[in-house]
Amino acid sequence: MAGGASSKIKGGVAAHNEAVVTDGAIHVQIEGGGGSTTNHNLLLNLVAPNDDHTQYYHIDGRRALTGDMDAGGFDLANITLLGVGVAAPVYPIDLVGSNGVIRFASVTTDATYKQFQMVCRHYTNAEENIIALQLSAFAAENRFYWGGGSASFNTATSQRFYAAANSTTTTGTEMARLTTTGLRLQSGVAGNASYLLHVVSGASGGAAGASADDLVIENAGAVGIGLLSTTTCSIFMGDAAASAPGRVIYTHATDHLSLFAQNSEQIRLDGTGVRIQDGVAAAPSYPLHVVGQTYINQSNASGAIPCLELDQDDTDEEFIEFDGTSAASAAASISSWTSGNTIQGFVRVTINGTDRWIPFYDDPTS
Repeated sequence: MAGGASSKIKGGVAAHNEAVVTDGAIHVQIEGGGGSTTNHNLLLNLVAPNDDHTQYYHIDGRRALTGDMDAGGFDLANITLLGVGVAAPVYPIDLVGSNGVIRFASVTTDATYKQFQMVCRHYTNAEENIIALQLSAFAAENRFYWGGGSASFNTATSQRFYAAANSTTTTGTEMARLTTTGLRLQSGVAGNASYLLHVVSGASGGAAGASADDLVIENAGAVGIGLLSTTTCSIFMGDAAASAPGRVIYTHATDHLSLFAQNSEQIRLDGTGVRIQDGVAAAPSYPLHVVGQTYINQSNASGAIPCLELDQDDTDEEFIEFDGTSAASAAASISSWTSGNTIQGFVRVTINGTDRWIPFYDDPTS
């Protein structure tokens, strides 16, 4: 009851009263029936609907409630600071509880959709508020919206995420920013994402190609992607027809790297060498191990460049070793088909579609 408010109690009947502020307290004067009183203890046995004096507020706020307050569905407005569990609130709402839980819901009805929305006033008062977050409770889903998702409120145009190295740092460092362009993960280089997923630890000054701009990792110096595992590290490439027809796999147990195409291993690289194979997965036996047909094309028609150049530094070893069948007899080894005493074999070559044979002799003077 505020100072200056008035009503009356006459004839000792709780029908009218008058509240008077005289010394910082609220006094009720009862008129009729032999005089008046300011003794609040005499206001007893008030019967509804005249029982509106069951609790008293002192004008300077020093008297606490002695029971729960029910606002009856009416508004409680124009509060400067509201403290729950704290005697001296310092913020508009200052809550302290044993478990620190704040619960919000649109309704309390059981088995019913419920939601909670947190909004901020728009820069322009005529605009809808800006939504920060929304929690929605469905029958089969607990849904969390961040920065938007409501037709009633404006959506955030950017979302910024900060972190700090210790617990006493204000502001902190912006580590991520989300806009309609994409998500930018950054380390001390704040800005908007230029690509759908943009990881930046330093500005390179470069730009990604149009067909390679879904994930871009950028740095002013060296840049890399790390895959850590105790078994295999893999990159899979798939389409609507197959989940992984192309893939790159590193196997830690044997320390080899495999390149797959058309869902089969085509190249294997390990400490011995590289094996190019036609779907027959195996470790290489030589620095360059080719399984299957080999085609080499010297495509520069104007340059004096050999199609295949071989250099053997160790003159004590053979330059080329041929293992196969002879041109004269497909069933026999080239070493078994000879002519005379000096020719030991032939190698068939095809020149412009015509087969020719190169003989090999015992020694250069034969």
